[in-house]
Amino acid sequence: MKHQINKLEGQIDVMESCLDTLVTENINQYDMYQDCIHENNNNIQKIREDLGTVQKQHFEMGNINESLEQRIEQLKGQR
Repeated sequence: MKHQINKLEGQIDVMESCLDTLVTENINQYDMYQDCIHENNNNIQKIREDLGTVQKQHFEMGNINESLEQRIEQLKGQR
């Protein structure tokens, strides 16, 4: 009986060690994924800012293009 108890205690120690390792690995993976998520969120924010800038420039270029087309029509009318 004493031998079985010692054997079970050894198995418990091994299981506790495995569980500790598993928990530590999960914590490390969680931290790594949190860092990835934070970096991706920053990248998304930068892309959104770039998109806003491009949309503004596109709108401004459309206005410039329209003005140039009107000027071209005026010049054609003066010929």
